[in-house]
Amino acid sequence: MTDNVSPLNFHLVEDLESPVAIAEILMRNIRNRAVHINAQISIGVPPITAGNPNPPVHTFDCIMEKLKVFIADDHNIVRKGMTRLLSTFERVDKVMEASNGKELIRLVQNEQPHAVILDLEMPEMGGYDCAHYVLDHFPDVKILILSMHAEDGLIIRLMDLGVHGVLTKSSEPQEVETALYSIVDNDFFKSKIMDKAVTTMKKYPAPQSQYKLTNREMEVLLLICQELSPSEISNRLNISEKTFFNHRTSVIIKTNSRNNVGLYKFAIQHGYLN
Repeated sequence: MTDNVSPLNFHLVEDLESPVAIAEILMRNIRNRAVHINAQISIGVPPITAGNPNPPVHTFDCIMEKLKVFIADDHNIVRKGMTRLLSTFERVDKVMEASNGKELIRLVQNEQPHAVILDLEMPEMGGYDCAHYVLDHFPDVKILILSMHAEDGLIIRLMDLGVHGVLTKSSEPQEVETALYSIVDNDFFKSKIMDKAVTTMKKYPAPQSQYKLTNREMEVLLLICQELSPSEISNRLNISEKTFFNHRTSVIIKTNSRNNVGLYKFAIQHGYLN
């Protein structure tokens, strides 16, 4: 690895499957991030924009809400590094750890978090089965998969399951932070690997829905796919949030989707998005 590292850079490494290599990246970026944020604070720049010359333009409904985040990864050194990284995120107030899916579920049963971050390959219970259980029993908990695998077929399976976002372990810390806030506030996060997987799927015939979306429902669908929050969509369409959620529920039923991730997949498959 080179010593010329930007404050929020999360470099790819040749031996990415090595927990030690991943942890080494995490620890370096935690140190760099802490130094950079302190420097930003000292000159009066909000930490959330640190290292990002073009911060996101849209706001979140719950910008001041502090988040509880649980993480499950069987590699102790990676898990500890991720925990320390998450603790540097401005909105994260509490982080709890588990070494496998079963431990994570016990934590969630005891105290419901805003989001969980899951590795896929873990002993006793992996991330896929854990996500399935959490989605069925705790539908308000958002799920972010953080894995070394990015095969299109796997990503589609995860999206069909209903997970709210998928990133690789080579993602930059800023992207992890953005994804976390997006799944909590907007119900999903469009990552590059999700875009690639869904775009690849377009070559196959899309299942036809027996229901036709109204013009208003189509507007709601497309704005959801732009990752706008409920209040932003409501303001854009000049409707109440209650009316927005009524339209969203109707679209979810008509498209046989589980959540906003499913709606995004539906829109891509049917050619409503480029």
